[in-house]
Amino acid sequence: MSARIAAIVFLSASLGLGWPDAKPRVLVERVGSWSVPPESGQPSLADGRASIFYDDGRFAVINAILARVTQGRKPYFVLGEGYSVFSGCWSTSRGKARAMARPVYLPGLINPPPPPMTILFQFEGSDPLKSRPIRTITNAGQGLLQVDTTEVVRTVEARTRSYESSSGSVVWSCAKP
Repeated sequence: MSARIAAIVFLSASLGLGWPDAKPRVLVERVGSWSVPPESGQPSLADGRASIFYDDGRFAVINAILARVTQGRKPYFVLGEGYSVFSGCWSTSRGKARAMARPVYLPGLINPPPPPMTILFQFEGSDPLKSRPIRTITNAGQGLLQVDTTEVVRTVEARTRSYESSSGSVVWSCAKP
């Protein structure tokens, strides 16, 4: 029986499947003003950013368009064209989390590619994954938003794995904070 379990673990690791990760903490910010909708019933759009913290030290940022249909409704990400994904690692020190990420997916050929980004976050408590509130210190957004981030997290993970596979470089080799 233990040989069978070991074979399953080896096979899933060699295929890149692994065990499911714990749910990451995702912070969504609007980084631009809402546009005036072109027609009644059309969504207002704004630039947005989702910062994703994994408990094993991995970090990712997706820059994408946020949309909302009417005031009071939850905004949502538009993940068609024009989004970018940065992936890397995060660490903590004295109530701050420092995240560094490099581009792994860009909307077309951008030459030269943007440099890696560093974002600082302020939080209360000893663990940014559980602390409230948390806010961005650098690249200040305009407040945190409630958004369904399931598809955002899937997109970031798929783009990062694709980049690692095609480039041969490991992006998510992080020390646990």
